[in-house]
Amino acid sequence: MNENCCDVAIIGGGIGGLYLAKKLKDQGFNFRLFEKDSRTGGYIDQISYQDKIIPLGPRIFLHSRIKKLLDLTRFYAVPSKVITGKFPRYLLGDNGLEKVGPKIIFQFPKLLTHLIFSKNNKAEESIADFFSTRINKTFLETVIEPLCAGIWAADPNDLSMDHLMGGLKNKDFLKKLLKKKPKGLVVFPKGLNPLMEALEEDLAPHIYKNNEIKALLKTQEGWTITTSSGTYKAKKVTIALGFQEMLKLLENSSIEMDPLLKTVNSSDIDVVSFCFSKKIHRPFGSGYLIAKNKGFKTRGVLFDADFFGNETGDRVSCFIQEAKDPISQAFSELQKVFPGLENYEKVFVSRYPKSIFQCHVGVHEKLMTFQENLASYGLYLIGAYPKVGVADVLDKSEKIFQTLNSCFTHL
Repeated sequence: MNENCCDVAIIGGGIGGLYLAKKLKDQGFNFRLFEKDSRTGGYIDQISYQDKIIPLGPRIFLHSRIKKLLDLTRFYAVPSKVITGKFPRYLLGDNGLEKVGPKIIFQFPKLLTHLIFSKNNKAEESIADFFSTRINKTFLETVIEPLCAGIWAADPNDLSMDHLMGGLKNKDFLKKLLKKKPKGLVVFPKGLNPLMEALEEDLAPHIYKNNEIKALLKTQEGWTITTSSGTYKAKKVTIALGFQEMLKLLENSSIEMDPLLKTVNSSDIDVVSFCFSKKIHRPFGSGYLIAKNKGFKTRGVLFDADFFGNETGDRVSCFIQEAKDPISQAFSELQKVFPGLENYEKVFVSRYPKSIFQCHVGVHEKLMTFQENLASYGLYLIGAYPKVGVADVLDKSEKIFQTLNSCFTHL
């Protein structure tokens, strides 16, 4: 077998690329996974401090959304913990912390009616237009705007409603809504690095680390992939990268792109993790977003796992966007909710460049069409767009695996 030829090439060794690689290995595919760095895992990483795990990336998950991730962690014996109960999220406004849930639940019947029964227009609608005309401007300003800032770091006047609610407009929505789902939150006491390490060990013969992709060329037989260590050939290619990295790679390929896609924004984010020598008291819940923030910049605080079920904890993480001094900025945000907070024992900062994808009005439909066109060439995209989160990435990976499996079964 030619070492430089394979059925499937995976570009990117984050959780999406590794999940797809595991599925391909289990089915006996001949594949290669290329990772530009010396480690796999992507945004999933962690450090240890005084025998405690400090996650630098995703750390808390909805139990109802991560069956695939839980299946992986159980297979590799990575411990997980399900925390039951209701853990509210808050908005920090002029009147202090207010729970988000009741405001959304109060408007949910009205929102559901519009999502199910409203006619689909050909033109994309902005999030701001949708909520201001169908709910009210107060709901838009007090709930939707801070959520858009906290999740996408973007103005709801710019973001596409199809991007936000596309999954709710399909015919299976009610079926999914009524389906009984596991409740609670899931945390991983030892972090997710053990999972990444186990996957890397299991897939080692197929993983090519320190291998940056220089160019992609479509050929009659498939694809030619030029890397920093050599040239490879694959029948199908899957790109498991962030949106901006994907665009940069495709600019060095034989694929023609819609110029509009190059205008899509992605924001940097800093995760600042504070460790305290003493337990601090905090509101019961999972975290909060800053309701009043200029320019729709991401600002928020995430309570770490040791807070759940308790009223005190010694670790808190802040996520902020485009801060010149992320530590000072994040600590000042903490002091808004933790009165009398004087100092911290240790702080860790992790920057995730271009990690928040923003799908503006006019782009969503173009992006969907673009992905369909790429698939017709045997090129697939795993990245979190148009949705965000580990669960969405794994769902996308699963769909691509099913497509690949079907393609090679019928060859």
